[in-house]
Amino acid sequence: PAIFFIFSRAGCDKAAQMMSKELMVPKNRINSFDNNDEEDGLELKKVRSDRSSRNRGVIKDAKGRSFRTNRGRNIREDKDENLDILQYVSGNIYQNKNIRKFSRYGLLRNETIIAEVADRITLFNMENPEIPFSEGEAVQFMLGIGAHHAGMLPAHKSFVEGLFRNQMMKVVFATETLAAGINMPARSTILMSMAKRGDGGSINLLRTSNMLQIAGRAGRRGLDISGTCVIVATPF
Repeated sequence: PAIFFIFSRAGCDKAAQMMSKELMVPKNRINSFDNNDEEDGLELKKVRSDRSSRNRGVIKDAKGRSFRTNRGRNIREDKDENLDILQYVSGNIYQNKNIRKFSRYGLLRNETIIAEVADRITLFNMENPEIPFSEGEAVQFMLGIGAHHAGMLPAHKSFVEGLFRNQMMKVVFATETLAAGINMPARSTILMSMAKRGDGGSINLLRTSNMLQIAGRAGRRGLDISGTCVIVATPF
């Protein structure tokens, strides 16, 4: 399990959505297409359609490099990425055929665990009808992906923490608030930037104490003999 630290609430949500979409529609799916799988056949058509639409508005310079023009921008580009994910899930998202699909393409790789996640989501939505998880969020969870930040409802954050602690979630995209006082040990932590936006909109480097606190989340006590912290190279 790993925690990606992104210093943006919207960035955490977007990253979880994009990763879920990439798992459901990976670029190499066409190469591994099974003609006997009708569901994947539908996905194949969608992938080809998406690729052809992405190629519109792409120009090349004298050196053969490709650039995208605003003219080719998809008008649905700013909509919720989860809507795209649901296009690759047929019928009820909790059906066995979808559970098998999530185990095949997701991070959990175990139908029993995914079914348990589905049961927990269903129970949560039944007990909390005023704040249910959307189908897109449910698909993310069953793929083993989640987000955690201060902009979420406390009940939703607790649910994500429970899945992660019980090894029912493999990747969490979180802000630095997750590094303080919350028991969500991970094998690896990934720090996406060494700076964050502060008060007044200024960009400030992380304090050493914050950096060590985030890195210290790597390594699960009693489970791992070591932890790994990855710092992504950025201008900051």
